[in-house]
Amino acid sequence: MALRHVMDVDYVTVTSYPADNVTYTLASGDELPTYTTMVVLSFIIGLFLLVSATGSTLTMAVIFTNKSLHTKANYFLFSLCLSDLISALFCSPLWLYRRTWGFHLWEWGNFWCKFYWVSDFATNYVTSLQIVSFAALRYTAVHRPFYVAKIRKRHILMYILLVWIVSIGTSVPLGIFMGVDLNKAERPQGSYWPSCSLISTPSCCVDQYDIYIYIVNSTLFYLPVVLITLLSLAIARTIIVKRSRYRERHLSSIHLRTSQLRHDGDVIATSMTITSCSSLPDIVDGHDNGHVNKTFSLPSHGRVTATNSRGHGPVKQSSSRETVGHARLMKTNSREMASHHDLSTFTQLTLIVISFMIGYVPVTIYLLWSTATPEARKSSNDDYWFGTLSYVVLRFSECMNPVMYNLGSKTLRSASKTLVKKIFHCP
Repeated sequence: MALRHVMDVDYVTVTSYPADNVTYTLASGDELPTYTTMVVLSFIIGLFLLVSATGSTLTMAVIFTNKSLHTKANYFLFSLCLSDLISALFCSPLWLYRRTWGFHLWEWGNFWCKFYWVSDFATNYVTSLQIVSFAALRYTAVHRPFYVAKIRKRHILMYILLVWIVSIGTSVPLGIFMGVDLNKAERPQGSYWPSCSLISTPSCCVDQYDIYIYIVNSTLFYLPVVLITLLSLAIARTIIVKRSRYRERHLSSIHLRTSQLRHDGDVIATSMTITSCSSLPDIVDGHDNGHVNKTFSLPSHGRVTATNSRGHGPVKQSSSRETVGHARLMKTNSREMASHHDLSTFTQLTLIVISFMIGYVPVTIYLLWSTATPEARKSSNDDYWFGTLSYVVLRFSECMNPVMYNLGSKTLRSASKTLVKKIFHCP
């Protein structure tokens, strides 16, 4: 259906043809958005789209092409990048047209109007649910690291698929509530709303939309926010407790038991059992690298013989002083590695949560405000700029997400640098 609109000083006339040549008149307050506003928003959203799509694609390519990065935590990061990419490529252009060039008259068809609402809310829900799941995985990795090793990767992939299905399913009602409305002057929610907006008929859909925003949208956003906050605090508390208990309880610990038989104050023999990890348990990947038990027997002349519990025969002999010093060094290094890994885990989660809060809190507040505030207390400027600025902040957050993922993971950051050098043929 071809559409055109002609603007006058006091009104806007929209003629729709060839369907009965119906003429709609818009309110004179529909001067928003101005031409300058549309140009500025187009530049900002276009720039954010380019940066977000590039960063998300790069991060996905790095994770996909490096088998060492096929870890449980990185599966969540890959899915988050996919959500950001869909939002950048589809939701951003549709939102831009809806709020600028198609504000008074949406000419892209009813399907793309409904598709915008469903895809935009679905990606929001995917992001919130996956970040709280990522936080739960990180908490488990810090609190019970060896439990993560029992979780299989295919279970993580099945869970991520389930999150996508639930998110899309809960967004489908928006395809019913929303549509293209040309008769803006007669809408109860005001003519300052975009043409692609809430359908208002005697039977639908203002009341249904209000219930959806209050219950479904609030539950799928604010409940994850509360859980993310509690999990982050629990992770911080666990790290503090570990570091405060004389640095003895860590994810990879060395237990040293020494018994000495003395006769008249002289050491006759020393038996020593050391249980050590060859390295920290791979919290990200969930694979336990295993333990090695070594039993040392120290005779009175100060030499030590060790037997490997895995049956690989005796190990290299050394003096008792060297053995004890080596055990202490292993204990110190393991403690430092565990502490460093815990802090890295918490840092990565904190950066992701900060980016999530910056982007999604303003949008959710706007939805609640626009739903709960009576139309008589709104103005065209308040509603338009509140909704516009909150969405711009959301797009900025999506640009920052790939940066946060790389800042929080040294391995991912290194792999990203390597890929960028290959792309630009840097030595």
